[in-house]
Amino acid sequence: MKSMSLRGRVSAALAVVAFAVSTASVSAAATGSAVSALPPNGVYTCSWIAAHPAAAAQARVTCDPSGALAASGAMPAGSAVATPDSIDASGCQTIPSPTTRVGKGVWAWTLYEYAGSWAWISNYSPAWYTWYLQKTDGTNYAHGEILDAGYHSLGVASNVYRWGAQNHSSTAEQWYVCYQG
Repeated sequence: MKSMSLRGRVSAALAVVAFAVSTASVSAAATGSAVSALPPNGVYTCSWIAAHPAAAAQARVTCDPSGALAASGAMPAGSAVATPDSIDASGCQTIPSPTTRVGKGVWAWTLYEYAGSWAWISNYSPAWYTWYLQKTDGTNYAHGEILDAGYHSLGVASNVYRWGAQNHSSTAEQWYVCYQG
């Protein structure tokens, strides 16, 4: 028996993948389940979040004024632990993600980070939102309302926080948030 060439093996693998995808699509359509965990046009809305609570919690978006994510406590799965590995955290996160935004009335949150310096900018204009710096117990340490798409920053006592914002504008929004321990 002659072994298949690389081209033959790749073609066979692609055929198997194509069959698996078409079978999964037919199965999903028959059961009425969604294949994608992303909202239409990449914009999270309260109606989409209500219909997809687990996917919304994973994306760290909510319509709950307390900031609680579905099926989680004050600290969502996948977040940093209450006692961080390092007190020198620094980095940036795009929330909700680089390819998604939140509609009017929706909150988006970073992961929990140990930091004392926070800076952010909204990525779309006109911007109108309320931002929050929240502790792991769900209490808001600081907050404010913003009516511009400018750069903003805040220095606080270093602790484990998450940064979040609720969009009030009819323009879907996302934020670029940086932090440093």
